[in-house]
Amino acid sequence: MQRRCRHCNRIINSFNDMVCRRNIKYGLIFMGIVLFFVNCSVKSQEEIATIDGRDVTRAELDREMQRCRASVINQIVDKYGVTDMTGFWEREYGGQTPLEIIQQRALDTLVVFKVQERLLAERNLWPYKHYSELISDLEKTNEARAKAAKEGAVIYGPISYTERAFFDYRFSNAVIRLKEKLVEEETLAVGDIEAVYAKYIRKQKNRVDIKTKDLFNF
Repeated sequence: MQRRCRHCNRIINSFNDMVCRRNIKYGLIFMGIVLFFVNCSVKSQEEIATIDGRDVTRAELDREMQRCRASVINQIVDKYGVTDMTGFWEREYGGQTPLEIIQQRALDTLVVFKVQERLLAERNLWPYKHYSELISDLEKTNEARAKAAKEGAVIYGPISYTERAFFDYRFSNAVIRLKEKLVEEETLAVGDIEAVYAKYIRKQKNRVDIKTKDLFNF
């Protein structure tokens, strides 16, 4: 019989505490997240799709699945009155499994990201040709920040970024520059830049070419 690690035991104990306090809904959501992490594949740079000519790795899909996991669990628990999380991700609710729902939602998010990545790359505003390059940059950044903190330097923000936090930080800053560039090019009209930009991205998204390889095989 496989033994649970101390970390898993702490998670299970936390879940039991929630149930004892009769916080059933949030306990179920918490357990669903735990099961998601247990079942989720090990992150890798295996390419599973291309979106708008940009490679999509399994690690990127995993990142976006983690981003929306709580909302998917909450949606299904509320809609179907789930009280038992056993086999939750593979069980069908309304003709779809939660795993299928979360994968599709993650893919939809990646479409929006990849459209913008292409626009950024065309203007030399996104230095990463492949996701592995961003991970390498993350590791170097964290090492440099940890060293600086150890030497007593002032560090703004976290000493160590998580993968998702680092992506979000780099991407959001790049998008700010992209909007400025699009206005300079007169691709976007001056005005309510957020609304104009969102409309422009939606238009780009509708033209996107998506090719999946082994997207849903975990």
